[in-house]
Amino acid sequence: TGVDPQVSADLKACGVTISFFPAKSLLNLTRLWKISQYLRKAKPDTIQSHLTYGNVVGGLAGFGAGIPVVATLHSAGRDRCYSRSREKLESWVLQYMDRGVIAVGANTAKTHKSRLGKQKIWAVFNAVYETEELMPAERSVIRQEITADEQKMLLISVGRFSRVKAYDDLIRAFAIVHQADKETVLALVGDGVMRQEWEQLAE
Repeated sequence: TGVDPQVSADLKACGVTISFFPAKSLLNLTRLWKISQYLRKAKPDTIQSHLTYGNVVGGLAGFGAGIPVVATLHSAGRDRCYSRSREKLESWVLQYMDRGVIAVGANTAKTHKSRLGKQKIWAVFNAVYETEELMPAERSVIRQEITADEQKMLLISVGRFSRVKAYDDLIRAFAIVHQADKETVLALVGDGVMRQEWEQLAE
């Protein structure tokens, strides 16, 4: 899939070169050969890949071009949208094709360590800017936007609405909590492919 047009325009405005190599299948040999040839000509010092699809294609193409690849794992969960065979393929590429793996956080590193064998893995933590502390009046206005009664217990979870985040489990668990205490409110903040289904589940 391509990059969002606005994101693409913003990247180009910053001087970033974007090259597309579309294909209908993950292990498309023509695409892998084209990427390897592109990398041989560009001669980058290092390739960084992200997510299962990119980790497989990037690892294979980079290895073929003789360019060191560092893969990135973002989640401590296993994404159920991918088959077990694709996960095994990614694990093999991570172990034998890449120079190392970056895990976003210690928990992610711990979760994937068993499938990486002796491969190097570095835990890198998300950089979070410190926000300004809200005044009580400002906080009150925001809480009232979520729940009319700001005295109610308010629980908030922020993340993308994809299966790997398992918000369906959270919604079902909260239903039990809400039965016991009607004064408790749950707010989910985010968006994604599961939004409509999870909104229906919450209703």
